[in-house]
Amino acid sequence: MTDRRTFLHALAAATAGALPRLVPGAPAVDATPTIFHGHPDGLRTLVRFTASGIDAPAGRLRLVDRAGRLLGTAGMIRRGDALVGELWVPLATATTVRSQLETPATRGVLQTTHDLRPTPRWTLVWLAIVDPLTARARLAAVAPLTRGAAAAALVAAGVRINPWSPPPTGGRDHLDLLRVAAPAADAFAHTGVPTSRIALVPPEETDEPLRRALAGADAEVAIPRTVLTDPTVLAFAEGRARMTARVEEWLLGLRFAAAETGTYVIVVGTEDPDVAARARPAIEEWTATYAYPRIVTGTDAARQAARAVVPAPGPGDVLTQGPAPAVAVAPPSAEAVFAPFLALAAPADPTLDATVARMQFPVSGLVVFNPSPFARSDVVVLPDGSARIVTDVPGLGYAFLPDDPTANRGWKRRGGQAVATARWRVALDREGGAIRSLVHETTGRDLVRAGGKLNALDYALVTDGWVETLAGVGARVGVRRITPQGAVISTVTAYDTLPWVDIENVPEEAFDRGLDVRHQLARVGARVRWEVPGGEREASIPVRRARPLRWLAFPGDGPTLLVSQTGAHDVTVTDPGDVVLRSPAGASRVRLALHEGHLLPDDPWRFGYTILPLHGVPASGRGDRTLPTFGRLVDVADPAVAVVGLKPADDGVGLAVYFMDLGGPSREVAVRPGLLAFDGAVLTDLVERDHRAAVMTPDGAALVPVEASGYAAVRLLGVRLAT
Repeated sequence: MTDRRTFLHALAAATAGALPRLVPGAPAVDATPTIFHGHPDGLRTLVRFTASGIDAPAGRLRLVDRAGRLLGTAGMIRRGDALVGELWVPLATATTVRSQLETPATRGVLQTTHDLRPTPRWTLVWLAIVDPLTARARLAAVAPLTRGAAAAALVAAGVRINPWSPPPTGGRDHLDLLRVAAPAADAFAHTGVPTSRIALVPPEETDEPLRRALAGADAEVAIPRTVLTDPTVLAFAEGRARMTARVEEWLLGLRFAAAETGTYVIVVGTEDPDVAARARPAIEEWTATYAYPRIVTGTDAARQAARAVVPAPGPGDVLTQGPAPAVAVAPPSAEAVFAPFLALAAPADPTLDATVARMQFPVSGLVVFNPSPFARSDVVVLPDGSARIVTDVPGLGYAFLPDDPTANRGWKRRGGQAVATARWRVALDREGGAIRSLVHETTGRDLVRAGGKLNALDYALVTDGWVETLAGVGARVGVRRITPQGAVISTVTAYDTLPWVDIENVPEEAFDRGLDVRHQLARVGARVRWEVPGGEREASIPVRRARPLRWLAFPGDGPTLLVSQTGAHDVTVTDPGDVVLRSPAGASRVRLALHEGHLLPDDPWRFGYTILPLHGVPASGRGDRTLPTFGRLVDVADPAVAVVGLKPADDGVGLAVYFMDLGGPSREVAVRPGLLAFDGAVLTDLVERDHRAAVMTPDGAALVPVEASGYAAVRLLGVRLAT
């Protein structure tokens, strides 16, 4: 076989008029189609020819098609051990060509047949997306007279402001998620640099709620930073020649993946405006030289390319979140939630205490403020530390309760590890202070797994304990526990009428590192759901790390078990029912309940929001302003819509109200005056840019369109206290 191949090779060479030496290292010409395609339509491909085994300084290559028609000529120059030349070849489809090489070191013409195949036509997306604060700081450092020119130079270099903004130090909540693009809109107003419609985000935040929030601010695509290549790797700021070698090397490494993902790839991004400015001349020169790889800069084609290569997050993405700051989301204070009302009711001193002091009531009592969107019944802690059950406090509103002289005549005694109420029986472990039994009296269900514990702390020892009754409220059992990190006061409060128990852990001194609290729950299934900014997530157990805002839900055998929490950062579910809550500062509050008799999809949200404490303020009733004894700030006539924000508009005109749908279809939601009246309303996007006037009904309601599982915002105009 070897002799036959040698003979055929010699015959072909002789026919071409050349007599090569038939030894290893004999003259040979190879042709390799590159990834570079020429103007105007990209149908010509730059083919690289390499001649080896020839000891010559240079040569001349002719290329002909099967019919012998000349396709072009190229000079060959020596590079290392080979002669190299390049030639533009029509290569829309697979093509057979014949090269003819002449050099001073060869006799006659070395003729070779090449089967050439087309290569991918790549589109590279150049993204110069700058953090809003970076853009503002850069232009603030420029002299005022030249600031406009500096901004124009950034815009010309393709710089755009990132619509994604980092979460605040306290963590992102629903309202902050909906307003994620507000800093970019503010930066545009101050700098004139436009907001990008492509958002550059950390991988751990690239999920569906964020995508919906960005869409509500006119940003269409969210791209994880990990998809991008550092522009210095591809020499985007070093000129076309250097770029050519770097880009070719990088894209050839993606060739096989490209066959599966198509001909688009997101390659280059920068958050440095200086890099963007240096890259602009090289990009312009590149675009003038090559039709492909094509470089687009933030155009419609860039967004289409982004959609082609950035998949939507799958169900398993939640289990692979990247690193995030070890902070817990701080729930909004009642004073912050009611700020627009307080500014109107007590403008000289817009606080809850000052506002209540101005109210007129027939008798003294307690004004209870509810900072959650839904009407609630819960326990309120009075200024003297006592507790009282209140019912049906309007969501985003308040209710007045007359004083009850018989309330809170309970007792407290040292010792004891068990309490019982009409709804619950609680028993603690004598040594470690964990809950060894938590029985729901109505169903007889013990929430603690057989042989397990709730609220367990590693290596904890009980040094003191007590039980107390709360008249008209329930009962509480408490222990002082010593742990390797310090002393913790742990209490479990069971109620007579409320369908949950509250578990609190408060360190006597703040811990330097987090405290792990372990719960072993009974009769739960293999999946868990939890609240996240802008919605909820669900995953199969085990879950390595989840970060719920307030609640987790464990469906299982019988009613769903709900766990609401504040103060926790990471939650790990190792096996069905084995839950570890990590509290960064050691303090945490957990609420456990059986989700029984509830039907609406938003019920977990209602339960989750109840972890926000009601705020009670004593009222003398002798103020100078007449206000209703109860009511909501605004009345939203839909049980499955949460008002997650109510604030003065960023531009100072009117009141901005933000909504989230929790389970209904797409529809129009009626927003009526409550404690606050208004004259009209304008529909806005999530960065408070006006779209159109809202339709007003004869009874003064504004109709706000809300998409299923979506978000919406409205600007209320002429806001004042209702009379």
